[in-house]
Amino acid sequence: MRTQVGKSIASVHKEFFEDAKHLGALEPDLLERLPEVASRLRFTRLRRESTAVLDELREGAGKVGPVELNAALSAATYLLTHMEASDTADAVIADMQELGLATPENRQGYERLVSATLRLKQGDFARRDRVRRAAINVLDTLTALRWEVDLRAVLESPAEYEQDPSAYQPKVLGFTPVVVVELKVGEDSRVVFQLDERDLAMVRDQILAMEKDFKEAVSSHRGKGILK
Repeated sequence: MRTQVGKSIASVHKEFFEDAKHLGALEPDLLERLPEVASRLRFTRLRRESTAVLDELREGAGKVGPVELNAALSAATYLLTHMEASDTADAVIADMQELGLATPENRQGYERLVSATLRLKQGDFARRDRVRRAAINVLDTLTALRWEVDLRAVLESPAEYEQDPSAYQPKVLGFTPVVVVELKVGEDSRVVFQLDERDLAMVRDQILAMEKDFKEAVSSHRGKGILK
């Protein structure tokens, strides 16, 4: 293998082959778009933004199915995060050929995919990725936030554990609203909790206070510039 990404694929990332099978079936124009899509998704935090990016990709994918497209995007993301800016397109393509991925039939598509990836790696992607890694490599980072409002029934006299259900006659006095919140942290951890109106007001006040602390820390910084 001539490149680190080639060695990585050959040694420990056999699942890449399953995703990469779909790269060779895509048109070169679509392959050339994948690295940019992968880059945008990497730096997107809001679900609506990532959904918009994926919808845009699917609209331009023609008859390519969602499973095949997602697998190809996963393979392109792997190349984007593992290729080095100092790699050459010829060296990466040679490794792809040696691994049995790039063939004479799909070589043009691989060339455009690899060239587009290298343009990103040699541009602003590497700096932005370093900033992202520095921000998240100590603790897990919030990766998704979802919520819904639920109306909970308030019963006059809830049933007791040993009460005969045939004699139980529930009466609803009214309803109380709560917000059910789901936080996803890192890749796998999730926390689900609820807030009533007072809790929601407390969270709002605390977030406003945190934002002030954050802005004060940034404005008071007297060393290196703040990287974004």
